[in-house]
Amino acid sequence: MRSARVYVMPHRDSASRRPPRELLQAMFEHELLLHRRLFAELEPLREGLCDAAVTMTRTLRSGGRLLLCGHGASAATCQQVAAHFNGRLRRGHTDPAAMAIHAGAVALAAVTADDGFEQMVARPLLAHSRVGDCLVTLSVGPASDSVLQAMRTAREQGVPRIALLGRDGGALAGLADIAIEVPTDDLARVHETHLFIGHTWCAQVEQALGR
Repeated sequence: MRSARVYVMPHRDSASRRPPRELLQAMFEHELLLHRRLFAELEPLREGLCDAAVTMTRTLRSGGRLLLCGHGASAATCQQVAAHFNGRLRRGHTDPAAMAIHAGAVALAAVTADDGFEQMVARPLLAHSRVGDCLVTLSVGPASDSVLQAMRTAREQGVPRIALLGRDGGALAGLADIAIEVPTDDLARVHETHLFIGHTWCAQVEQALGR
């Protein structure tokens, strides 16, 4: 059997294309500075964040669940935060404390084909929500039509609504009972702040429930 031949392209001028180490270090320091500046400005959000934690605690204490929804990367953050709530509160496999609301590939195709993109989150919300639940919406920038429709649907159903947003939360803020706006337009910073807040809510609610 003939052995396979492996060709390795020569690394011509690789040193000239490599960013100087000093530049990479400066970029790290710059990103860290932006992070620190933003987190130093989060103190004014304390009251709203604690109000949201109280609402979440009341929801879970009465047997309801936290339903989290978002669009794009925020949907992934919702899944992560929901997983942390379930891991810390351990209400049981059949009765989770939190659930990320989204449509799977098949359901997504069916919903959007029949009712349009804006129903992508609202339809699963109607399917999963029940009396006593609370909706928590995450959005780093202008809200998508699907998330806005989910908030409208929750309002029509009488579901308490918490919105975690970036600067100038727009229409979503007006649909929420409690709206928390992270004071920056930098999407990366908003994402990492939302995750920090999600972890903080987990700790606050766990403590309040005596778990």
